[in-house]
Amino acid sequence: MTDEQVTNNVKDALIWDIRVDETKIDVNTKDGVVTLKGSVPSHFQKTDAQAIASRIKGVTDVVNRLKVEVPLPVSDEEIVRDIQSALARDALIEETQVGVSANRGIVTLTGTVTAYDDKTEVEDMAWRTRGVVDVVNEVKVISPITRSDKEMEAEVRNDILRNVRLTPTQIEVSVEGGVVTLSGTVDSYIKRNLAEGAVLWTPGVADVVNNINVILK
Repeated sequence: MTDEQVTNNVKDALIWDIRVDETKIDVNTKDGVVTLKGSVPSHFQKTDAQAIASRIKGVTDVVNRLKVEVPLPVSDEEIVRDIQSALARDALIEETQVGVSANRGIVTLTGTVTAYDDKTEVEDMAWRTRGVVDVVNEVKVISPITRSDKEMEAEVRNDILRNVRLTPTQIEVSVEGGVVTLSGTVDSYIKRNLAEGAVLWTPGVADVVNNINVILK
C-alpha cells in the first residue's frame, strides 16, 4: 500500500467517524508513518484521531501534532472541578487519592492508584473534560498485592497468548521492578497497541514501556 493510499484512507476514516471534527486536520504519510497536524476542539478528539489513524492498514506509527483549540474559554477552576466530579462518580477509583491541578488548560494528575488500568482511566477522564488542552499524568501505581516480576511476566505472556489477534512468538516480555517492557516486531500499529492493552489489568504492574516495532509485511 502506497503512502498516498494510506493518507486517503486515514482521511476517509476521520470523515466517517462522528467523534472527530476533521475539517481542520491535515494528514500526511511517509514510509507508513502518519502525521496529523492542524487543530481540534478538544483533547479527547485529539486522542480519538490518533486511535482512528492507528487502525488503518499500512500505518506503522502515528505522530500526533494536533493542537487543541477550545471554542469557548473554560477556567482552570472549572476544569479541576469537572475532573474531580468525574473521579467521584467512578466506582473503581478512590478520588481522594488523586490530585488534580490545571494551568491554562494543562492538567497535571498526581497521587496514587492500585492498578495500571486505573492510571490510564484517570488520564482518559481528564482528556474527556471540556477545556483541557494537555494532560501530564504523574499518578503512581501502588498495588496492594505483592508479586514477583516472574509472576507478572508469566501472566502478561498468558494474556498475550489468549489474544487471537496477536502472535505471541513475535512479542517479547520482560519485567523489572514492576515495570513491563514489551519488545519484538508486529505487522500493524494496532497490534502494537493491543499488546500493551494486554498488560492493563495485570496486578502489580507499575508502568509499561512499549518498544515493539511495526514492520509491514
